[in-house]
Amino acid sequence: FNPTIIDINCGCPVPKVVKTGAGSALMRTPEIMASLVNFINKNTEIPVSVKFRTGWDVDNENYIDFAKLALDNGASSICMHARTKTQGYMPTAHWDRLENLTNMVHTQYKDIPVFGSGDLFEPNDGLRMLKETNVDGLMFARGAIGNPCIFDQTKHLLLTGEDIYPSPINQKIELILEQLDLMCLNRSNEELAFTEMRKHCCAYLKGVHGASHVKQLLMKAKNRNDYIEALSLLT
Repeated sequence: FNPTIIDINCGCPVPKVVKTGAGSALMRTPEIMASLVNFINKNTEIPVSVKFRTGWDVDNENYIDFAKLALDNGASSICMHARTKTQGYMPTAHWDRLENLTNMVHTQYKDIPVFGSGDLFEPNDGLRMLKETNVDGLMFARGAIGNPCIFDQTKHLLLTGEDIYPSPINQKIELILEQLDLMCLNRSNEELAFTEMRKHCCAYLKGVHGASHVKQLLMKAKNRNDYIEALSLLT
């Protein structure tokens, strides 16, 4: 597939992933993570990155040692979600840990980039994380669900100082239909695509005035025309 980068996800807290020993379970077996990075690094020229959390739980925050092990075995970049596995997505992400990590990497590993993740829901969150933690880059996750424009919006804010968030409703509708069409292309069963798209629509329309009835209609949408008719009520 000729990827630009291979990212090893040691941060996913979902039970069905963790129970296999993958995702954030690797925070408890850092030697396995290290062997993965080492093996891939020796067998390909493709850069390897590692995403992880601060630790398994608050009593076992091993992110500094985990990062060192990843970098010593050839990782070309790292990204940390500033919560433990047991914290999941609550409470507020601990950005002070990101600052600790960045300071360590910049001191001991110089040019290795550190990316931050956790509670990045709008462009200003990204700007604040860059200022408060000194990370080299951002990884939007949940913040991009229902708002794929967040990457361009953040770039625009950083370059111009102008905040263009949130997206206007007409742009949201265009994006919903574009994503729906792409999902239909990538599913052998179009009906499945129409069903799966419903949850994404809820994310796109979160906080939009008058969207409650439209969401109800979208939950019953079975084809593209159903989506168009429901969304037209917002314009």
